[in-house]
Amino acid sequence: MNLSDDQTKNVAIHDDASTLTNPLPVFTVFTDGIRRLQVNATISGVDVEVDVRSLKQKAADDGQLFVVSSNVITITGQAEQAYILMRNPIGSGVNFKWDRFVVALNETSNTAAVIRVYHNPTITADGSALLEVDENNITGNTSAVQWFTGPTASSFGTFRIAFEVTNLIGLQQEFDLSHIMKPDSEMLITASKSSGSGTDIILTTWWVEIPE
Repeated sequence: MNLSDDQTKNVAIHDDASTLTNPLPVFTVFTDGIRRLQVNATISGVDVEVDVRSLKQKAADDGQLFVVSSNVITITGQAEQAYILMRNPIGSGVNFKWDRFVVALNETSNTAAVIRVYHNPTITADGSALLEVDENNITGNTSAVQWFTGPTASSFGTFRIAFEVTNLIGLQQEFDLSHIMKPDSEMLITASKSSGSGTDIILTTWWVEIPE
């Protein structure tokens, strides 16, 4: 079903138990540069308005979807090294929900790198702060979550997941907001090269911040 501005169509709305007798009018609402699909219905005498946006769409509309990039960093040698630190500070008031990340290698030969994720590392130096950006240019909100590159860790923390990325393919890993970190928690991303002496790597990641 395709709807442009000021168009209305009737559709059947149903749940697991039943289908409403009469189709309901579905129409578009265009406000603040955002088009939303809206359903108005009266069920048992109660007016119901259904928001059909996904959690990520709603977060983007509300200025709660953020992105950060590491720019280009060189991995030297095959030893695992601290790469990026994510901190959800105590008192932030939000839960961090990881959406996805993209990793690319800049290497002429067929090489690979391993990306690992740890929770609650022991950090002795944060490294260089990265710039978190609200994906909604209208709201322009400031992220409560902080990201750093080149941190120093005396312990990587609790291992969670690992991925391999090659320069010929790259890597896009989807979490669909299912990887969640509460306030007063940290996440460390490490990198190591599978072969060779050094390679350039870049990571870009997106996440949603949902008020507690």
